Amino acid sequence: MEVNQTYTTFEAEGGSRGGFNPISEDDPSGRVLVYINTPDLEKTLKKIEVEGGKVLLEGYDIPGIGTMATFNDPTGNIVALLQPLQE
Repeated sequence: MEVNQTYTTFEAEGGSRGGFNPISEDDPSGRVLVYINTPDLEKTLKKIEVEGGKVLLEGYDIPGIGTMATFNDPTGNIVALLQPLQE
């Protein structure tokens, strides 16, 4: 597990990666943000809006990782999309 000042990350052997934000007013204890990978962030965001979701943050770059966006699903859950960098 790697720890930096603002984010703790992990990577399962041969599998998924993830991380934990520090607890704060914006990220309270008990809230989980699920990330879904997509090959085409813009296309996926358009489909989410058509299906009743609401885009909260348009795509923004995370250096060395990819492009991310967040949205509310139709029931109000906050979910993130990640378009990983092409390797």
